[in-house]
Amino acid sequence: MRTGRRPTMALAMAALIAAPLPAAASEPAQEPVYSFHTLLVPQDAPAIGETRTSDGGWVRGGLFADRSARLDRAIASAEDGFDLAEGQLLALARSRMLIGCTIDRMKIRSGRPHICLADRDGDGRFDAWFPFFDEIMLFANVRKVPMAKMKPITAAGISPVDIAALATVPTRVGFELAPRNGRLAFCRTVDGKSDGYCTHDGPGLDPSGQPATARARGGEFAYRRIGKSFEVSVISPVPVQRF
Repeated sequence: MRTGRRPTMALAMAALIAAPLPAAASEPAQEPVYSFHTLLVPQDAPAIGETRTSDGGWVRGGLFADRSARLDRAIASAEDGFDLAEGQLLALARSRMLIGCTIDRMKIRSGRPHICLADRDGDGRFDAWFPFFDEIMLFANVRKVPMAKMKPITAAGISPVDIAALATVPTRVGFELAPRNGRLAFCRTVDGKSDGYCTHDGPGLDPSGQPATARARGGEFAYRRIGKSFEVSVISPVPVQRF
């Protein structure tokens, strides 16, 4: 779903992208740390005033990092068995070192990690890669950069991606607000299906079939239960937000 955003929100999000990333005071000179901040970007929901009947998600969207970029050239490693195309979307880490990782896991000879690229010499271009086997989206994993395990690549630059553009970017990793056990739960999805990571602190849903409202993730919905499904319309949309 594409909705208009107030100028103040657009300016705030633009400032978020442009802001420099602070270095942790305790970071050793040769061992910077890195982490990711997850951004929820709604992409599929009823428009305001539109009514849908659904037995699944009321709102769906993509999970991204709060800073994203695309590669300006392809990167491949025949030895390790991965191939990143020109334009590959990367989640940019928060770190003193420029680090970008694939949101999706990649199949390589050693398993299915995220492929992370790093700029070791500080010239603004990636010159090395390393695998990252933990989760990126929704989890605040703070790790030291594995300098000793990096492998060199032919240098590649990046083009920043504006947050507003993410509303039309497809990704395998996403989220949905969907009824679960009598509540409107937030769930992570992979290829459009919940992967089992759900929060259950959402609002309870009226099972009687009478019109009611529910608020979740900054949005508000009018709904009523019809058998096993829900008739839903948007009062106010879920905004782009950090998780």
